[in-house]
Amino acid sequence: MTAPVWTRRHILSLADFSPTEYDTVLQTALSFREVLSRRTKKVPTLQGQVVTTLFFEASTRTRSSFELAAKRLSADTLTFSPLDTFVFNFLNSVSFIIFSILFVFSY
Repeated sequence: MTAPVWTRRHILSLADFSPTEYDTVLQTALSFREVLSRRTKKVPTLQGQVVTTLFFEASTRTRSSFELAAKRLSADTLTFSPLDTFVFNFLNSVSFIIFSILFVFSY
């Protein structure tokens, strides 16, 4: 049996998933059981990639979960939060959006 190919770049809603995609997510989660039992809980899947998150509400648990997941896949993380002084000052301005897009895509 070959591993299913994941074709989605973004996940915006689970309602859009097909039964095969749900199965792929569950099988991938099961495969991480072995990874989580290791001393070093990382795989090189996203090595050299940057995962960017933007949370509009303060949720330490959610933000930390996303960052930890990205780091376990060996990704670098960049988190924007409206509570950060820099982000808060520019959040409603077009310059913030342009800066963010240019900064993220410069990688």
